[in-house]
Amino acid sequence: MKRNLKINIFFILSFFLATQAARTSVKPGMIILLHGTSSAGKSTLVAALQKIYPTFCIMDWDTYMRTHNKKSYIQFYQKIKKESEQGKNILVDTVLYHKKYSTYTRLLQEQAQLIKILVYCPLDTLIAHVIKRNQIHDYLEHRSISIAFKAFASLYKEKRSKKDPIIDIIDSSTMLKALEKSQNVVENWSKKDRKNQSKINKKLIRRFNLTKSHELWLTPKHSWDLIINISLDTPENIALAIKKFIESKISKSLSDSK
Repeated sequence: MKRNLKINIFFILSFFLATQAARTSVKPGMIILLHGTSSAGKSTLVAALQKIYPTFCIMDWDTYMRTHNKKSYIQFYQKIKKESEQGKNILVDTVLYHKKYSTYTRLLQEQAQLIKILVYCPLDTLIAHVIKRNQIHDYLEHRSISIAFKAFASLYKEKRSKKDPIIDIIDSSTMLKALEKSQNVVENWSKKDRKNQSKINKKLIRRFNLTKSHELWLTPKHSWDLIINISLDTPENIALAIKKFIESKISKSLSDSK
């Protein structure tokens, strides 16, 4: 009896160790993380990238919330990590900016090769994107301008240091015109939309000191591997530029490891 028990334990332990070894032998996949404001054009860019990387899976925050009925950012990133650990390459389209965002990205970097890309979109272009998006019959795809502007305030600031990369150079009057346009667009929307838009516009005026006429040098608040301006080229050309950047980064990584 004792002999049989020892044999069973031996086989169970052997199976467990073999299973663990098989898991650890899987090379984690690459994660291309596209971040930016709502309606910046990330989904269109993801579609262009998928033509270049057809084997990559797509995970986006909006779909995750709808299908899982959850709004847990950490669970979303844990799911991305789990998929990557299974050897899957992933294109991630995410919008919300959380104060623990850096913690979440470090979670992904523990094993996978992570490429963090910021998709910048000027305010006036954001407005045009939201208007076009809200013409779609699927109301789940509709967005508010205030949400996009709120994310803009969370992602960007004025350049203060020589080390800060410049994303865009715009005149304060240009930004003010965009804010005025946003308020005009929501004039026929709900009372809540008008209130939220007015609130975020006042915040942007204070944040970027728009009551004073000056030139704004915009820079990201956080670090990224690559920053692209979606308004400067077609999604297809931008996707090719991203591919070139990734190839260069992989080549450098291989060279450094030798």
